[in-house]
Amino acid sequence: HVYNRTRVVRTYNVHESVPIVGMIMIGTLLLSCDSSNVMKILDVKSRQLIHDLVFLHEASVTCMMHPTTYLNKIVVGYSDGQLELWNIKTKSIVYAFKAHIDAFMRRNGNSSSPHISTLEQSPANNIIAIGFTSGDIILLNLKLDKVLFTFKQTGGSVVSLSFRTDPGSALFPYLVSARIDGRVHVWNLGKGGKRKLKAVKKYANDNDLKIITTEKDWKRLNTKQRLGINFLQISLEFSNKEALSQILMQND
Repeated sequence: HVYNRTRVVRTYNVHESVPIVGMIMIGTLLLSCDSSNVMKILDVKSRQLIHDLVFLHEASVTCMMHPTTYLNKIVVGYSDGQLELWNIKTKSIVYAFKAHIDAFMRRNGNSSSPHISTLEQSPANNIIAIGFTSGDIILLNLKLDKVLFTFKQTGGSVVSLSFRTDPGSALFPYLVSARIDGRVHVWNLGKGGKRKLKAVKKYANDNDLKIITTEKDWKRLNTKQRLGINFLQISLEFSNKEALSQILMQND
């Protein structure tokens, strides 16, 4: 459904009764993937179905994203930990990433990888963050297929990731990860010994945390939790100093 506030203005019935696992926008194109690994590509301007794309991987698609500056490309994550780059125009796979698999092999002694649960573009081109159901977080250089560094979120799956994007992020870069129970971890991405867990905040709420996002021109990160028919919005504000100045909680 397409909504204008609370009113449904348009409906696309392209997946029939198959559950949708993810959606992203690239320009005027709406990409939606269902649990059978079939992606539908719609032009929302002409309201036409452009074509289908079928992922032949045996594991299920769990998330996808459009990396900045990658024309007609998407990154697809799977339930077996595999990560692929696809061209949606030619409907073909471009590359299967290996560095994150190798990182788990060196650590665990086997090639198995936990499920990829979320993907997020960093402010830098070619760099993405990968969240796993194991709580692992990997920053990956797509162009070089190289793991830059890793973090480990305790207590459960990484359900969402977001980078600090305000002007102060150049001096004090942060990545925020979230657990489904509402616990938010703030990671310092600074060089050397500064690259570590900076803060953890747990919210006294029984609802599942779904999304965390940053405001591009402000020092604020918003989280959203389901609360009946409304959302509980939680905002974290950063100061221009290295430390977190305050954590605010508000209903929206």
